[in-house]
Parts: sequence; C-alpha cells; structure tokens
Amino acid sequence: MLRKFDIAGLSRIWHHAAVCGVMLSLLLSCKGSGPEIPPAPDSGTVIPTPPTPPGPQQKEIEWTLDFEDNFNGSSVNTADWSMYNSAGHSGHGLRRPSAYSVKDGLLVVTAQMIDDKVVSGGMRHRKDYLYPVRFEFKARCEPDPSLAMSGVVLTWPKSGTKEENGEMDVFETGHSNASRKPFSTFIHYRGGKQVQFKHEVDASEWQEMALEWREDALHIYRGGKIVWSITDKNKVPDTMHHLCIQLDAFKDTMEGTVRMYVDYVRIYTGKYKN
Repeated sequence: MLRKFDIAGLSRIWHHAAVCGVMLSLLLSCKGSGPEIPPAPDSGTVIPTPPTPPGPQQKEIEWTLDFEDNFNGSSVNTADWSMYNSAGHSGHGLRRPSAYSVKDGLLVVTAQMIDDKVVSGGMRHRKDYLYPVRFEFKARCEPDPSLAMSGVVLTWPKSGTKEENGEMDVFETGHSNASRKPFSTFIHYRGGKQVQFKHEVDASEWQEMALEWREDALHIYRGGKIVWSITDKNKVPDTMHHLCIQLDAFKDTMEGTVRMYVDYVRIYTGKYKN
C-alpha cells in the first residue's frame, strides 16, 4: 500500500534527516579529533635527519668544527695522522706508510702483493675524543675478486683495549663480498659483544657517513639521514677514542690491486645546551 504524504509531512522528514546528518558529522569529527599514532618504522626505514634526534632523553647540542682534512696536499699530513708500520690485520701481510698517497683531493690507500706479501695500510688520527663528538667522512672501496681486503673507517679506544672500551666500525666493507654490497656498521662493546647494521647499498660507490656519539646514544648517518640508532647506554663507549682509516687483509695473498678512497674527514665537538 502506498502512503501519501502532504507537504508538511515531507518537511518533517527532511528536517529529521538534516538533524541526523548534523549529529553524525559531530560524532565523526569527535572521533577523529584525537592524536594520530604513526606506524613504527621498520628496520629499513630511513628517518630524515633532525637538527637534534627527537625524544625526551636527547639533549640539544651545539656543534663546533674541531678538525677537517680535505686531502688537498700532495701527501698525508703527519702532524694530524700517524700511519702504521706494522704487521697486517691479524698477522696477514704488512701495513706500511708507502701504501698511502694523496692525489686530486683524495686520500688513497692501496693493497697489493709486494715480495710475496700483501702490503696495505692503516692510519690513525692523532687526537682522541670523548662524547659529544661527531665524525664525518666520505669514502668508497674498490671491489676485490680475491676476497682478501676489507675497507674500514672506525674509532679505536685510546686504551687499545677493544674488549673493555669498545670499537665503532662506522664503515666496513668486509672481505667476503667482492661487489661491496652491502656494507656494515659494527658497534663492539664491553664483554666482547657486538651489534651490526647492514647498509643495503654499494660501498664501491661514494658513501657519506657520520657517527654521532652522545653520552647515552649513538646515531649512524648515511647520506645525511639517520639510518640506525643505539639508545642502550651499555653499548655506548665511555672512554676516549680516535678515528682510523684502514684497508685490512684477511688473507696472505691477493690478486691485482685494491684501493680505498677518502674524500674528506670532519670532526665536530659538541656542548650540551641548557
């Protein structure tokens, strides 16, 4: 049976519908007025670099450039750097100052066979630092088909005792992958323990890296963005370290030559703001 409505009846229906629509809109707006909770980033998410990493425990830092080397000379500046003259990594080959050269604004360390021995190089910055400090550099390492050499830029404790005072390998290619993809960051801490982050990019191409070392955290930057943070204070070194640049041998023989290049090194010291 069809119902008949007069004009007044239709007006009442439209009025009730309009009131219901307003109430529904108010309910929806109230539901959406609370703060949105963003999804947690997964391990591969690149977090844009803030001036100071966020969080209630992160104090703001004022940074001052303390050291810079753009390798614009014709040789390594031995007033700033000490080149090794010793046995190679874990006794493999030799480390010699002759492995280093400076050309076209680049530091170059070359590994090759000389007199039936792998000859490569390592050098350390002469100044030791304690947090807050930020180490920045740009580096790349050639592929190694013989799987013998690993390029690494790291910090080493003044004490020389890695097991107690840690080691921070900011850029380490490893030797088991000839293509240099991926490369890793390793943080070694007290008790001979370590944690690792893999960078799924090619270390034979230029990589701009930074380590921001705070009293209670470590932040690893690649290409100007934070890619890894450690906030467990037990993993953060608490004694003085210095920066090292090394091309390490993991075998007694190799084929051809392998070179690592460094474009610049910058070291900033910081002061916590009140």
